[in-house]
Amino acid sequence: MRHMKINLLIVFILFNILIPIKSSAEMLNNAKFEKVSIEEGLSNEYVTSIFQDSKGYIWIGTKDGLNRFDGEKVKIYNCNAENKNSLSSTYINDIEEDINGNIWIATDSGLDFLVTDSDTITRMKDMETDKYNLGNLKITSLLKSEQEEHIMWVGTEKGLIKVNVLNNTMEAFYHNENDSNSLTNSYITCLENGENNTLWVGTKRGVNLIDKDLKINANKNREIKLEICNIENWNFLLKRCQVTLPAETAELAVPVSGKILHIFIDGEEYCFDENLKLYLTKEHSNLRKYSILNNKLIFNKFKETKTLDIVYYTSN
Repeated sequence: MRHMKINLLIVFILFNILIPIKSSAEMLNNAKFEKVSIEEGLSNEYVTSIFQDSKGYIWIGTKDGLNRFDGEKVKIYNCNAENKNSLSSTYINDIEEDINGNIWIATDSGLDFLVTDSDTITRMKDMETDKYNLGNLKITSLLKSEQEEHIMWVGTEKGLIKVNVLNNTMEAFYHNENDSNSLTNSYITCLENGENNTLWVGTKRGVNLIDKDLKINANKNREIKLEICNIENWNFLLKRCQVTLPAETAELAVPVSGKILHIFIDGEEYCFDENLKLYLTKEHSNLRKYSILNNKLIFNKFKETKTLDIVYYTSN
């Protein structure tokens, strides 16, 4: 009798395990996958960027035009040298939406805006207030600030521009060998929102972190920068990992697989010192340093819990 109960229990368990698996398989088999290609009206199959706006439209950037997909049909926006209500270039690098619901378009030949209420295109090159020549530069990346929604960041081949949509003011960030609070390179490759109103900025010479006070934390070690970003042949992937260091903790297992480039604690950067074989702040304070021993990060203890931003690179 006992064996019969056990057998019934096993059957019951297997029944409850296998039924969900079968249901999931049936859902997968019944799932419908759509493709949007030239046959469906896409301007080009070489896709460079994809963005979904607040209204649900899918915007698809290609090397030959911008496409708006509403789930059924595609509308194409392209370049026409004789028409100001057209894009500055056929090559789209990035797409973003501002606080007013207008679409910002990064092209190889300038910054464009699609005013959604009128479905018209305004080109920066046709505006009188193009202080930083955004109408003619290659625009590489766009990003709306998560903490300040009226702020748009514009990455270009010659610097980073902060745009305030509410008052139409701009502020530029460049590389300057004589300025410690400058970017490692003026060619911006990518942008990403960080914690506590910070901004991660990828360049052709390393990664930078801009804090809420617009202070730039950047790796200034040229040897490391070149090793990470070999322009001719990208041999390494630069990655970011965020971990928590509990209060009164002196060590932490290395949470990444790769070489740690630098670490940020409360916005302060620690870089590797080749001579001392330690990661130090710029002030080289003995109270603020860490090292790696037996695959563990060794810290001076903090009285409170800390959030660590670790930037590292690994083989591509």
